[in-house]
Formats: sequence, structure tokens, C-alpha cells
Amino acid sequence: MEITRSTGRKVSIIHLSGIFEYHDESKLLTAMRRSVGETPDLVAIDLAGVDNLNSACMAALLSMLKIADEARLQFVLYGMNARVHMLIEKVFSRDYVPLLSTEEFAERYL
Repeated sequence: MEITRSTGRKVSIIHLSGIFEYHDESKLLTAMRRSVGETPDLVAIDLAGVDNLNSACMAALLSMLKIADEARLQFVLYGMNARVHMLIEKVFSRDYVPLLSTEEFAERYL
């Protein structure tokens, strides 16, 4: 999986693309810790480049949520296709973690 980061107005974005493999978890959590270290108000995960999620990726996303929660930062998932959205809805409560389209994310946070 390719993992890149970008920042905007007090927003740190982690962009994911490709297929998540088990060894990617440590890279993803490292990217999350770096993002939190920049003291943004919000950490957003861009899933537009992800076609499917496996259980290891879901576990990594839950770990990222915990890191954000401990740092008292907002955490948002956005840009997912219908399949990924359906899988994420089974794990994440929309009331706790906003699940946004790319357009909704841009309107609200960029």
C-alpha cells in the first residue's frame, strides 16, 4: 500500500492507495503518529485509492482512531467507494467517525 501525507489548514491528511498488506500496519501507524505530532485539529484518512479493505486494515484504522482520540483530535474517513463504505459502516459508527465523500470533506475542512 502506498501511504502519503499532506496538510491543510489545521488538517493532516493521510492518503492511502493500493492493497493493504499485513506489514503495512506499522507504516500506517507511523504516518498517524507523525500527523498527530503536527498538532492539527483534524486527522483525515483519504480512502479514494483503496478498492477493498481486509481485517488487518480495519484493525489499523481502529488503532488510528484510538491514537486520534487519545490526542483529542477529530478523526474523519473520506473518499471511499461503495464497497469500502459498506465495510467501514459495519465497524465505525457514523455518529463517532464521519464518513464523507471527497466533496463533503473538501467543503467542510479545506
